[in-house]
Amino acid sequence: MTHTLDKNQFIELTQFGKEGRNLEFKRSTPWASNEFKSKIVKSILAFSNVRDGGAIVIGVERQEDQSYKFVGITTEDLATYVEDEIASVVAEYADPFVKFSMETAIVDEKTFLVIRVSQFDEIPVICKRDGQSNLRRGAIYTRTFRIPESAEVPSQTELREILEMAVDNGIRRYYERQSRIGVKVSATTVVSDEEKFSAQRGDIN
Repeated sequence: MTHTLDKNQFIELTQFGKEGRNLEFKRSTPWASNEFKSKIVKSILAFSNVRDGGAIVIGVERQEDQSYKFVGITTEDLATYVEDEIASVVAEYADPFVKFSMETAIVDEKTFLVIRVSQFDEIPVICKRDGQSNLRRGAIYTRTFRIPESAEVPSQTELREILEMAVDNGIRRYYERQSRIGVKVSATTVVSDEEKFSAQRGDIN
């Protein structure tokens, strides 16, 4: 189901007018070309492995001077984007699954499609099959620090961030489990190294 993003929220999302680690632009294109689908899938996999996830805005064209022009997505192209169908394609490549949602925004009488991707819940998302746009089975994709692009983990910097996200998720689950069994947890609670390790392994009952 596609939700509506108000003008101010869209402006805040795209305020710098350029791509970043958590933001990518795509020109108006129908959800039909297998190559384009693969590019979107790669971006979704990559954003899922970035802290706070990210968003893909469709309806923005890159100019020769490398600036971006917000022209909007055509009505015909927009009609081809069905969330369940996109989720089905993403599920063919993502392990574990990826959470994302679709929103439309109307700004200055132009319509834009926004695909919002959440960061992974527990463990990093791995590509589970080969595909176009260099999708490779077993690869972990992310958004690089060097330039805003979706690519296989290129350095220890990006890998360290992903590992830290996984550790943070493990600690969060630890506290949630302690709370569920009635153990009072406060900000000053000390967690031992052994408990942290167990939380990361996800084997605390």
